[in-house]
This record gives sequence, structure tokens and C-alpha cells, in this order.
Amino acid sequence: MRIAMALLAFSLVGAGCGDDGNDAAPGVDASGGTDAPAVTGLYEAAGSYEYDVRVPAPLTYIDVTGAPRDVPFALYVPRTAPRPMPIVLVSHGGSDGKTNALTSLPEWAEMFARAGFLTVAIAHGARSAASYTALCAQVGYDPALSECGFKINWDRPHDVTHVLDRLEQLATTPQLQGMLDLDHIGYLGHSAGAGAAMMAAGARRNYYCSWPFAASGAAPCDAAMLVSRRQTRIDAVVAMSPQGPLSDGFMSESFPTVEIPVLAATGQRDGNVADGEPANRTSLFPLLPAGGKYLLYVDDPGAVHTLFGGELASCTATASGVRCQEMRSWLFSAATAFFDAELRERAEGRAWLASDAIVDASQGTATWTRR
Repeated sequence: MRIAMALLAFSLVGAGCGDDGNDAAPGVDASGGTDAPAVTGLYEAAGSYEYDVRVPAPLTYIDVTGAPRDVPFALYVPRTAPRPMPIVLVSHGGSDGKTNALTSLPEWAEMFARAGFLTVAIAHGARSAASYTALCAQVGYDPALSECGFKINWDRPHDVTHVLDRLEQLATTPQLQGMLDLDHIGYLGHSAGAGAAMMAAGARRNYYCSWPFAASGAAPCDAAMLVSRRQTRIDAVVAMSPQGPLSDGFMSESFPTVEIPVLAATGQRDGNVADGEPANRTSLFPLLPAGGKYLLYVDDPGAVHTLFGGELASCTATASGVRCQEMRSWLFSAATAFFDAELRERAEGRAWLASDAIVDASQGTATWTRR
């Protein structure tokens, strides 16, 4: 009974703005005809919806050390979007972790909800020093060799697995029955969250040489130690500020196993420019198998790391507020088109992905590559 009550314990936190409706985007044939949709400018979702934010009871699971681990998450639920709604998970970056799901990529979560996706924001908590040591001991790794990359990279794929399990349970409750399309699930991650999303997509990772890009450690990077955490319930992934080879345990051999659709995005100042970190983020792209793969690169000094997490503050230290909002709109546009195409099979989304509309809309500041 306690578990059942926990599943039902939603709290209404707030509501987003948007015009209810399902009007076709300008230039789109809404008659159901077979003509290819016109593609101009930024992509527009089929509708703009108001949404509610609900916070279910936090889930708790027992991790590999035998200790309980809490994973807070929040649901952004469009009010009038067609049911059942495709699901988009979002995972934040940052090695410090988060305990409040409402601070996990809120700009992204709100944008997806307005576009009619039932969005799940996940807070990945940090480990204490003692828990960190226990984890390394459990998997047989000496943390004195180098920074133990399990600190932020081990837990996230496991967190996501348990969130998906909980969504399957919540889908049977009166509050959400008929709302969740569990057969069409996307996952957007930023930075460390992008690494988790790429693992869910099938990229393999070496936890034992999982130091940051351009850092070094005593543990060798051996392809034989690559680990897969492919999550088959995930159908498509957006990786904002992803890691390339030799960053955070990813290697050149990590990426050929990614067979589901992926959109990756980065930009001119997405990380340490002197060390070549922005270029490293793009270097994963040619290593991915062709088919359903897209790369968006924003060549502007305002394209800093946090912009790809949806935040504007650091961008506005370099560029105007209007320019920063404009660049963020390019990211939002591409991600919405991608998930519309892959989760809804919307012809307008596929046509936009196949075009160079983002290049034209950005006057060449953004480049768009397809494989």
C-alpha cells in the first residue's frame, strides 16, 4: 500500500504558458496530402500547449554497493496534446550533481512540454566521499590511480533505467493512464548528461580511464575494457556538448555501436578552446554509423558550454541577450524537429532535418551535417 500511495503522490508545482491548439506550421500542408512540406526558417512544432509540472514521490533503488540511492524526477505534462504523448527524458550536466529535478535543464523541459512531449527531468545526485570510495572498491578500482570516473558516469545510466521502470508503473495510475507513449522515448542530455545519453544510445565507455578531456591519469585506456549500457527503451538521443574520443572514458571504438538516431550539438566556445575541447566534441560524429545522425555546430563566440544546456547567462557575457536567445532558438528548433521526426514520424520534421533551413536561418553561423 505504501508503494502504491507513493506512485500516486503527485504534487502540482506550476504551469507553463502556451496557446492550446494543433495548428500546422506556416508553409505546411495540413490536409494530409503527400506533397513534401515546404521547409523555410526555423522548425515549428505542430502545436503549442500549456503544461503542468508534477513531482512524483522520489524513487529509491539499491545500487551496486548495497546502499539506497534516491533519484528525484519531475514530469512536465502537456494539458491538451494528443494522447498518448511521446516521452523525452532530460539529464543535466555537472560533476556536483543535483537533488532538485526542477533545476535539471528547466529551459529544455519547458520547451519540449510546450511542443507536446511529456518531459521527464531527472536529478542525478552526487556521491559523498565515503560512497565514492565504496563504489570504487566494489568494482575493484583503486581511486588513487587517477580520478575515479565512476563519480559522475557510473550512476546516470542506472538512474535512467530505474526512471524508465517507474514510468512504466506510473503509466497505470489514474493520473497518467493513457498519457505516456512508452513505445516512443527520446533522451536529451547536456555535458555529463550527454555522455549518459550516448551510453543509452549504445556508445561504450571505459570507466577506468574516465578523466576529463586533456587531463591525464595512470590508468591505461584499453578498448577491451569498454562497457555497454545500451538502453533499448530509448529510441533517439540528443547529445548537447557531447564528449568525443579520449574524453571521460570514451574512445574511438566507443561510437560505431550507436545504431539509433542521434543529434549532437556544440559550438565555438563549448569548453576549453586552448585544449581543443570544442573540436573534440565534433570528432565523435564521423565515428557514428551513417543513418539518422545529425551534427549542429554554432560558430559564434557566444556559443559557450552552458548555452547548450539552455541557459543564457554566460552567453550574454560575450554576446547580446537577443543574439543568445536567437542561438538558443536554433538548438530548440533542431531538437524539436529531430524528436518530431523520430518519435512522431512527422513528415515536417523529417523534411526539416533533410534541409539546410538552419543554415539559412542563422545566415551561415550554424552548420548542419547529416550522415
